[in-house]
Amino acid sequence: MDQAHKLVAISIARQIEIAKDKALLSKLRHHLIASRDLSPEIEQIWASYYIATEQRDKAIASLDRAAEKRPAFYITISKLYKQGGQNAESVNALKKAETAFRKTFKKDELDTKIGLLLRTFSRFLKSTTKLKVCYSKEYASNLTN
Repeated sequence: MDQAHKLVAISIARQIEIAKDKALLSKLRHHLIASRDLSPEIEQIWASYYIATEQRDKAIASLDRAAEKRPAFYITISKLYKQGGQNAESVNALKKAETAFRKTFKKDELDTKIGLLLRTFSRFLKSTTKLKVCYSKEYASNLTN
């Protein structure tokens, strides 16, 4: 891994969010490749690059790799699927997030640390008229607490 290229890529990625400049995108791609880094942070920057270059599928793939270590990326994946009209995939990404969070926290920590997040998932799913989700009794009771 080349730390200098990684730092330059991070710096350029911040600029990309402001303006989609082709020369800047080319520079970003160069430094991402040269960094040879597959950390969640760099996968997120790859995803930003792919979104800026209108390559949603590649952005989702990058975030999916990052989500293995940072499950919160499943929420972004869900949003990308939803934007593309892929509602079933959107729901599946949220379910992956829920599963990952449940594995991360012990039962007694679940209610205090991510109960709000699970309720937010529920509201998101319920607010989407095209999505129909079946909740287990246990899941539903956790969302209403």
